Amino acid sequence: MPYFYKIKPAVKVVFIRHIGRVSLADLGDQIGEITQQEEFQKGMHLLFDHREEVPPDFSSRGVVQPRQEDTFNQTKLKVLFEFFENTKMACIVKKDMAKYFASLADLMQDMEKIDNAIFFTVKEAKDWLNIPPKFDVDKILSQVIFVRNSDKDYRP
Repeated sequence: MPYFYKIKPAVKVVFIRHIGRVSLADLGDQIGEITQQEEFQKGMHLLFDHREEVPPDFSSRGVVQPRQEDTFNQTKLKVLFEFFENTKMACIVKKDMAKYFASLADLMQDMEKIDNAIFFTVKEAKDWLNIPPKFDVDKILSQVIFVRNSDKDYRP
């Protein structure tokens, strides 16, 4: 799963960018990794950039059907999100993928500590998370901070 993230304590946000195919298991691994970082603090918000993410094959038909492993991974995510308190999770998506990501957001609706929303622009997400206007979110999202691909880690 190719992804990168950057933790910015100054604005209390973890910026996350997904590229390619990302499963619930991958997301669980990534959130677990983020919560172990020294810069991470409870109460930080999450800004996911999903605009380059490719959904699983089953979603391309417009049908999202939970599988047994999805239920397991959803439970794992609930446990991991216990590390967050009163967190906002903003997801930036392409318009043609809104239905798929809305179905994923529905999986998280019963997580009391997470308030999530889907946006089509960085500005909308930035405003919702109360990130200062002068903070350059696009610059953070365009930098490749950490990319993980199978068993190899790349740090440019």
